[in-house]
Amino acid sequence: MCQVLLTARRSVEIKGVTIGGGNNLICVPIVARDERELSGQAGGIAAERPDMVEWRADFFEGVENPARLKRALDILEQAAGSIPIVFTCRARAEGGVREIGLKDRLDIIDTALSTGVPDIIDFELSSGSGAVRRVVGSVRESKRQTVLSFHDFHKTPPGDFIMDKLYSAQQAGGDMAKVAVMPQSADDVLTLLKSSLDARRGPVEIPIAAVAMGKIGVVTRMAGWLFGSDITFASGGQSSAPGQIPIGRLRLGIGILRESLLAGDGG
Repeated sequence: MCQVLLTARRSVEIKGVTIGGGNNLICVPIVARDERELSGQAGGIAAERPDMVEWRADFFEGVENPARLKRALDILEQAAGSIPIVFTCRARAEGGVREIGLKDRLDIIDTALSTGVPDIIDFELSSGSGAVRRVVGSVRESKRQTVLSFHDFHKTPPGDFIMDKLYSAQQAGGDMAKVAVMPQSADDVLTLLKSSLDARRGPVEIPIAAVAMGKIGVVTRMAGWLFGSDITFASGGQSSAPGQIPIGRLRLGIGILRESLLAGDGG
């Protein structure tokens, strides 16, 4: 039972949703190229009632145009309603769909924050300490939350490295920490899960999203909450990362697993 209720020591509350409370919250990405696609995707995903939505703004062809960006965020706000919104303009080196310079990404984040729409800003630790401090400071001034993240689409680093990234996110002022890696074997999946568990039991007090991507990593999306991960990612149509599965199937799998564990059904 104690593993079922692994909670963060510093949970985050957004629009009535508790992040870090022992549940594996489902976040669904929106990967629209223009306003029309955004409206359609956001409406369809919101109808599925995920715990969170993530707008991958790097997919949006008008992201560097402040007027279009503000209009798009207005569309997203209308569709999402009470669902917490994560804003991500992903760096190309960590899975972004195109190259957007750091200065431009910082300007895009500032524009997004000025609208008051995003509840959470996702920003890569690899952007450098100065850029991270700037984003964390701007987000705090806007009374929003920050996810500081790390992605490796090629391999799974050693466990100590994963632990360090999660702890570094906390030390840099992140309200949440995210690590996503690419496993090459079942051992790599175990490395990710063990690192998440050690981080939760050890120095990392903030909520965690810990994901092994690809087909072999699907188990982490469904059972990651048993190992300290608070957020998982599902697809609402088009995926934003390898291994995402549709929200309905993921929700069903998590529900069956959680129901069996809470009922004490050891088989």
